[in-house]
Amino acid sequence: MFSDFFRELKHQTALGAVAALILGLVLIFAPQTMIAGVLGIVGWVLTLLGVFSLVSVFLYNRGDMGALILGVVQLLAGGWIVRHPYQLTAIAAYIVAGMVLIHAVRDIQYAVDARQAGAANWMSAAVSGGVTLLLAVLVLANPVGSAMSLISFGGVCLVIDGLSDLIMLHRLNRLF
Repeated sequence: MFSDFFRELKHQTALGAVAALILGLVLIFAPQTMIAGVLGIVGWVLTLLGVFSLVSVFLYNRGDMGALILGVVQLLAGGWIVRHPYQLTAIAAYIVAGMVLIHAVRDIQYAVDARQAGAANWMSAAVSGGVTLLLAVLVLANPVGSAMSLISFGGVCLVIDGLSDLIMLHRLNRLF
């Protein structure tokens, strides 16, 4: 009974490790493909939802203006995302960078206030705010590249996780 459980656990871990390795390598070497693929799926789903909404409005002639507007918005948004996935990536990166920029400015302001109040730890807040500000500026300077770098970093993490699982399995197989 225990050996069946252990064997099943080994198979599941091996499959998960291989999947992590494959996905990690795709994320490292083709982050733009992942962005386009994921956003393409989102765009097509929105487009189909829009078509279904519009067909429903016209087929059942309900006169539901809200459903008509929703269908048009879904159709247009989905079509735009399918045609321009990297622009959506840039918009999302700009939004995130804007939030990070605001946070950085607040951190720097807290550091200035802490220094004026005579706090001993104001420098760590200033350094944190400065690093955060630098990261926000880097994202603002190259939003799509920043998103791809983050995706590639996620790929590196998945490869490391997959390799460590395979190494663990190899060592466990030698024990049992």
